[in-house]
Amino acid sequence: MRKLAGIIMLAAAASAAGCLQKETTHTIYLSPDGRATWVTVERDVRSDEKDLARRLSEEQRYILAAEVGDHGVGRGLAVLTPTRLHTRIIRSERPFTVVTDAEFSSLEFAVQRIVWQLGLPADVLVTHDGAVTTLRARIDAVQAAENEKAAPDDGRGDALAELAEDLDCYRFVLTDGRFVSAIGFRLTDDDSVAHPVETKWDAIVANGGILELSLSWTR
Repeated sequence: MRKLAGIIMLAAAASAAGCLQKETTHTIYLSPDGRATWVTVERDVRSDEKDLARRLSEEQRYILAAEVGDHGVGRGLAVLTPTRLHTRIIRSERPFTVVTDAEFSSLEFAVQRIVWQLGLPADVLVTHDGAVTTLRARIDAVQAAENEKAAPDDGRGDALAELAEDLDCYRFVLTDGRFVSAIGFRLTDDDSVAHPVETKWDAIVANGGILELSLSWTR
């Protein structure tokens, strides 16, 4: 259920291998003009490899890749084709801290790219009703699961593996305005922040096999 788990948190999911330990947060900022900026902070990045030479090698591969934006998070965001992608090394000594931000013309575009990369049967739509903007994603979860079982993984979503984190690592933040309703999210901070929450499989089945996610906000 790798692909399905990824879309539930509006990010690609895959098992991240390796010995690098870190604390990661993903914040998606939504601007009034529709732009979305995805900021990933990787804190205290270090290897837990016991062998000194291997530990140093793994850590050097990571920080050298980050210097040119070719680390895992950078590659994952790049396949979503943002309009701008930038990586900053905040701490260049072990343990490292790296910030990567990607700007998108809209949240709709970013979600559509995730859906395409994962090959999911889904519809993504943004609607406007007066001052209220709503993003809806409807994923045929049952069909997605069947497709994954029936066909070998084409590897298309592999580049997104480094974006896979627990749901509590993600949040959506309005730069202005407030969220007025949500499905699949918990609202906090005077309804200016939305946190993805798990949708139980039983609830998806009860909804005809459709996983529904939506966020509505106003300026």
